[in-house]
Order: sequence, then structure tokens, then C-alpha cells
Amino acid sequence: MEEEKQKKRNVRPVEKSKLPGITLVVLSVLVLALLYVGYDYLTDEPGDTSEVTNADSDREVVSLDVYNEPSQVDVNSGNVPVPGGAAPAAKAKTGDSKDTKEEPAPPASSPTDGMAYTHSVTAGETLFSIATRYNLTVETLKALNPSVKDNAGVKAGQKMNVRIKAVHTVGPGDILRVVGNKYGVSVDLIMRANNKAKNHAARGEKLVIPFAEKK
Repeated sequence: MEEEKQKKRNVRPVEKSKLPGITLVVLSVLVLALLYVGYDYLTDEPGDTSEVTNADSDREVVSLDVYNEPSQVDVNSGNVPVPGGAAPAAKAKTGDSKDTKEEPAPPASSPTDGMAYTHSVTAGETLFSIATRYNLTVETLKALNPSVKDNAGVKAGQKMNVRIKAVHTVGPGDILRVVGNKYGVSVDLIMRANNKAKNHAARGEKLVIPFAEKK
């Protein structure tokens, strides 16, 4: 009996937690605060928008005043004022067309690239045919030969100066297509410069390589 009484005496009383009650009170206060704030927001009267409307209307009036300024044109200078107060651009004065003089075209200059070559004129050749053979213009050919003014100055056996790209000595396997690819010149231009009727070149033959573009 004494042991049972001692056990009952040593049993710790169960304390009830007060946390749920505190939590409930805090939640209730928060709900009431939210309801109060929401009520004030819903019952708040809209502010006076007259000031905003007046400000917008004033801005529109100013913009209309700027763009509705009467345009004033200076008859003497032909200047037109730019909206917004910007300074008008001055009109450039052009001189009288009668006073302008056309400058003479500069004389044709001969090409300086490539290499010099001497052409022996044969019977029936003209300035045009010789220039075409070496892919030159007639003006360039005349510039290279100042003493020759026209076809009357071209005579058989005469030596004329021309410009070419290079002189190629044909080696083993050097067909015209290979030579043309090496210098970037078409086979037709090589055949014409060397007065060839067939696409053939002999080993050891010296081929005149003209310019790829007319000079």
C-alpha cells in the first residue's frame, strides 16, 4: 500500500498547453484587421481628377499652338521656318550654269602593270585589231605609241609598243587550259593574243599572256 501511494504521489500532473488559445486569438485579430482595411478601401471616395484632366488639356493646347504657328516664308532667301522654333536651314545658292566650264577629260594613261612587249605589225592590221588582240583599248594603244594618231600611221613591219601580262614558255603537260588557269586568263584570249586557230601549244613555245580584263 505504501508503494502504491508513493507512486501516485510521484506522478507529475499533466499541464494543459495554452498555445492553441493564443494562436486562435492572434488569427482573430488578423482577420479583424484585414476586414477593417478592406472596408476602408471599399468606402474610400475616388480622388478629384479635374487636376489631371486640366493638365492634359493644357498640354494639348500647347502642342496645338506650336504646330499651328503661321508659316512665314522669306521670299528673298526661300527659307521656311521649322515648327518648334528651330532655325531654318539656309538654302544653298547655285552658280549660274553659264559660268561653269567643263574641264577637258584627262588623256588616257597606259597600264603600268604587266610587262612591255613589242608587236610587229602585219599587212592589214589596224589600231583596233592590234588593241583587240592584246585585250587593250584603242586609247591605251595610242598612249603607248604617241606617234601613231590614226590608222594611217600603222604600217606593215612597224614596231608598236603594247602591254601584256606575261610571257609563258610551254613545258611538259602545259596545254592552253592549264596555262590559262595559271594566269587567270581564258583560253580564247590566249589563242587570240598568239594568233592561234587551234587549241594547241608546242613544248618550248613562248606564249603571250594578255590581260584578263581590257586595259
